[in-house]
Amino acid sequence: MAGTRRPRTGGRAGGSRPDDPGRPEADVAESAGRRSVERVADLLELPRDVVLDLPRLTLVGKLQLTVENHRGLVEYTPERVRIAVHEGEIVVTGRGLAIGSVYRDEMIIGGRIDGLELR
Repeated sequence: MAGTRRPRTGGRAGGSRPDDPGRPEADVAESAGRRSVERVADLLELPRDVVLDLPRLTLVGKLQLTVENHRGLVEYTPERVRIAVHEGEIVVTGRGLAIGSVYRDEMIIGGRIDGLELR
């Protein structure tokens, strides 16, 4: 019918429908799948970081950072360390940074840690 408008659903800018050009269907499906996995993890009382393949960071003051569930070292200098993780990277900035150890799923960084960024 001419002049008939379909009601808009979703309250966010950019819309939330799968056919919205601001949010591709793949993103919607991935988001729904992630929510389902989160619900299952909660029901079974499983750690979310393990189930969702998330990094676990342990910062001891400004002296040491332990990164678990990483994907490898991207860049290393005494002032900056970049670590690949499942959905991006972790950037550590500071002075005298040194990698104490690197294992398949754990990395320990020491030195004076001034900044920590999740990208």
